[in-house]
Amino acid sequence: MTTRVKEWQPTMAVDPDHLPDWAIQQLEQLTTDAPFGDGRVSIGLGFDSFFLPKEVITDLYERSRRAGTKLITSHYVRGAVFGQHSLLDVIDRYGLMGPDILISHANNMTDADGEKLKKTNTFVSSTPDTELQMGLGYPVCFREDIKTLSSLGIDCHSNNSGSIVGQMRLGLQAERGRRNEPKIQDGKGPKHLDISVQDAFRLGTICGARAANLQDQIGSLEKGKIADIVIFDGISPSMICAAEQDPVAAIVLHSSVSDVDGVICDGQIRKLDGKLYPIQLNLDGSSIDIAKTSLTWAEVAQALLDSRRQINERDGKGWPGLEQAVDNVMGLLSIDKGNFV
Repeated sequence: MTTRVKEWQPTMAVDPDHLPDWAIQQLEQLTTDAPFGDGRVSIGLGFDSFFLPKEVITDLYERSRRAGTKLITSHYVRGAVFGQHSLLDVIDRYGLMGPDILISHANNMTDADGEKLKKTNTFVSSTPDTELQMGLGYPVCFREDIKTLSSLGIDCHSNNSGSIVGQMRLGLQAERGRRNEPKIQDGKGPKHLDISVQDAFRLGTICGARAANLQDQIGSLEKGKIADIVIFDGISPSMICAAEQDPVAAIVLHSSVSDVDGVICDGQIRKLDGKLYPIQLNLDGSSIDIAKTSLTWAEVAQALLDSRRQINERDGKGWPGLEQAVDNVMGLLSIDKGNFV
């Protein structure tokens, strides 16, 4: 559920109806009809409009949960950009926290926030790439008080790679740097590393599954779980020898997407010998009219490039320019420009 822009010019205007009836009804219908994609796709709710009245928010959460929504996620960052207040205070006061809630970021969260998360078994997803780049603060995924509730995410695929291994590596080394800094300031050096590659690996695998309430299906290789498997090439130029010495360290510290030799999703081969397999289309009962029964990556890539071109062409006609758009969004979110230097 997100604010919808009605127009950009002469100034940005948004639809004043933040939760139209049709959107809530659509959420309920989709959730009732789910899962989709042969059982692989469930419906979740993304919500950040906590400026709305309490009764409106609690009604939305109740209806969403009653319909069977698997996950509800909201963004929370304390700081100069979005304010020093605690969003978790609001969600907790409304009685909405719980294991189906996933908080994105939670940078600069307070100790009291951590207690609320633990008390309600509410999870957090850290996204090191965007959090460090955007000046939101250090990722919280290695905090001792919430380490059993933490996980890793990608955040914006338009901003950075979709590699979860990349988030493992960046988050791990950033936290090591943060913990080493006091020693450096004292003229000392670290004798030992107190967080390991295994810690980072778990955040991107089984901990992520727990945060999404999917730990009984994915996140580890166990009998009875869905066959979601990533196979790395242990003799690639990046991983040779490292994979023999320490497979987990080889993945977290040495690998890249190019080292992924095979991918199996729900028992179906999606990548093999380093090449993506065509996607088989099953459009039975769909209103989409496509003559093809499968799509290769080359065809998908061309469609993406065509879509990018069309968006840029439309933007050229109504887009106010990046600087004006940023000012508009900051105004919409009540962000104080004076806090930026």
